[in-house]
Amino acid sequence: MYGGGDDVSAVVLDVGTSYSKGGYAGEDSPKAIFPTDVGVTYTSGKDGMVGSREQGIGEDQDMDQDVKKTYYIGTNSITYKRPHMEIQNPLQDGLIKDWEAMEKIWNHAFRERLNINPNEHPILLAEPSFNTRQIREKVAELMFEKFHTPALFISKNAVLTSFASCKASSLVLDSGGGMTSIVPVHDGYAIKNAIIKSNLAGNKLSSEYYRVLSQKNIRINPHNLIKKTEIKHPEYNVSVIESPELTESYRRYVSLETIRDLKESSFRVSNGAVGDDINIATVPYELPDGNLLEVGSDRFQIPELMFNPTSLNDETNNYLPLPKMIYDSVEKCDTDIRKELIANLLLSGGNTLFQGFSDRLYMELGDLSQAFGKVKFVVPSANERKYSVWIGGSILGSLGTFQQMWMSKSEWEEFGRPLVEKKCP
Repeated sequence: MYGGGDDVSAVVLDVGTSYSKGGYAGEDSPKAIFPTDVGVTYTSGKDGMVGSREQGIGEDQDMDQDVKKTYYIGTNSITYKRPHMEIQNPLQDGLIKDWEAMEKIWNHAFRERLNINPNEHPILLAEPSFNTRQIREKVAELMFEKFHTPALFISKNAVLTSFASCKASSLVLDSGGGMTSIVPVHDGYAIKNAIIKSNLAGNKLSSEYYRVLSQKNIRINPHNLIKKTEIKHPEYNVSVIESPELTESYRRYVSLETIRDLKESSFRVSNGAVGDDINIATVPYELPDGNLLEVGSDRFQIPELMFNPTSLNDETNNYLPLPKMIYDSVEKCDTDIRKELIANLLLSGGNTLFQGFSDRLYMELGDLSQAFGKVKFVVPSANERKYSVWIGGSILGSLGTFQQMWMSKSEWEEFGRPLVEKKCP
């Protein structure tokens, strides 16, 4: 139990695949929102040479202790045209894979964005509902022993999303940048054995559209790689910056950011299966280089992959359609709670913001209604769906009754790693 001062606010942190959100418990929205992707440069101490992994510098730090990594975090830092900078993401399939980068993100959120010292505030961290015990324990260890936080709580994304909509029980459909998951939450606990997850999410759709445009020989020139010179007003000469010092991962990142904006502004979900229908009205989108892209049937076909992913399936991937994921998840739950869960189907995450998404999903869930009872959607506002995990953490962290739930530093020193599973089930 944590007995900290009442005047010290808890800090809530939600690191998602695309964006990290941080702020104080009790507030309506996060104070800090920045990309989770990080920029990394590798410097060899011997001769001060800067390089990237493409050039073999820093392949193995154990072999060469002289290699120094420099991290760049935040939109301005990672989009700056920095020679040999690689863009990396510390998460893989929603789980932490690069601990060093993750520490830098936490540190950036605390010290640069929120301007706090983590050893003065209790920290509430959001985690994927399918997180592993090993990762959770390592997170707690870093928070207590490296950041010296006085108290910590780790809560599952789906549970926080449920709290954000004032529900103790719900079926949470969360589809963000890196992962799409269906998580049943009953009485404030995620039912682990009924979680269905897939990496067919926002980033996969963006990459797929990038591939489609490449096939049509349409080149996306992002803002960062364009040199614009005025000939005479209002005429401009646009040329592409071809610098050999820019890495492939950097070029791909800034190109996909443009595609993500295009996707969010132009795409929508059709009310039925969509083919190569040439009669679909096109929507104009102005590219950063001034060219006009007429977006036709692609704007329906790319989101359609969530409902009909057959074309993406191969030896390594076997994606399930969204309605099938929901059906399978409910089927794994106890028969007594199925009706309550599907009467509270809660939408969360950026992918659910596609126009027509909930209508199409409702239409596709007819079989579910027949099998388990009437499907009812809980559809929060667009802003709430983007930040529902953080908002749930903000509500939870500010509740008076929650104060006895914290893992305190003294408890950690006494019990160590087993404390995590005990206090944060």
